[in-house]
Amino acid sequence: MRILSATHRPLEELVAKGGFRQDLYFRLRVVEIRMPVLREQRESIPELVEAFLARETQRTGLPKKIQREAMAKLVARDWPGNVRELENEILRLCALSGETITPDLVETPRSGSPILPRSGRPVARGETHGGSRVGVDPRDPGAHRRQQNRGGANLGNPAADLYSRLDALGLGEKSPPSGPAPPPGPRAGTAR
Repeated sequence: MRILSATHRPLEELVAKGGFRQDLYFRLRVVEIRMPVLREQRESIPELVEAFLARETQRTGLPKKIQREAMAKLVARDWPGNVRELENEILRLCALSGETITPDLVETPRSGSPILPRSGRPVARGETHGGSRVGVDPRDPGAHRRQQNRGGANLGNPAADLYSRLDALGLGEKSPPSGPAPPPGPRAGTAR
């Protein structure tokens, strides 16, 4: 039997403190391969970005390029989520960009976190974060449609096509059913 295992924890320290069984440690540690985190091998980031862009181009048929300044912003980030976080950022950038990914689309995380601002609390819709608006402001009745129009334009689709796709997926704006709710009845196939 062969076992392949991975961890981000310092097993040697855990064994010394009694937090990990020594016998299991020696059984598992036959060949050790240390993979440095992405921030320790920044020179690999442009290659990874190009590979992710090529994969997304092949998947969608929409060729994507990235501006030099946008690539520099990606290389400068710490990437606490490593390659998976970088790949997700590239997918996000591909979804939001036209043919070219520009530096203004690349988010600059604060405090090493790509999700939470310095306050440590989630950003509310309509609130600004890093100079750009987040989500749709619920106080603005037309904001939702304008957001969808921008989304359709960024994807190269007319707004009507985007609306029909959203409706087909059950994500369009639908009015709630009118009238009282039907009374609960027996489930199909059950006897009273």
